[in-house]
Amino acid sequence: MFKIGFDNEKYLQMQSDKIRERIGQFGGKLYLEFGGKLFDDYHASRVLPGFAPDSKVKMLLQMKNRYSPISPKDVREFYGAVCIARGSRGIFVTISTFHPDAQRLLEQVDNLIGVDGAKLFAIAAYCGMGVRSTPAGARLDPALFLEKSL
Repeated sequence: MFKIGFDNEKYLQMQSDKIRERIGQFGGKLYLEFGGKLFDDYHASRVLPGFAPDSKVKMLLQMKNRYSPISPKDVREFYGAVCIARGSRGIFVTISTFHPDAQRLLEQVDNLIGVDGAKLFAIAAYCGMGVRSTPAGARLDPALFLEKSL
């Protein structure tokens, strides 16, 4: 019998805690760089038995600290960080929304993608992560926001 070598829940807890800590250190903003795929990361789940392919999306859903719309300045700063890191593309993920000017800016730059709260919710629903079906449609699973699941 195989022993699971990676505790996915512990990973989500530790990563979420560290990200929140870093957000607090930088005035409510933090740029994250993810290695591999954001969702459906089957390579990571193969090499880390116990790692769920959609762990990164689940972790992002737990990060519910920002509610104000993302400004064009935020997008420019993000683009600058991508350029400094010599990244080939940047995916700006937020649980909030993008200001219309910020959305236009994202659309003007070829290697930037914006994922707002609605798109993130749709990805989570597609992946079956933290979303459950109800007669009224897809809804966030309240269990996702319990302290023990963070």
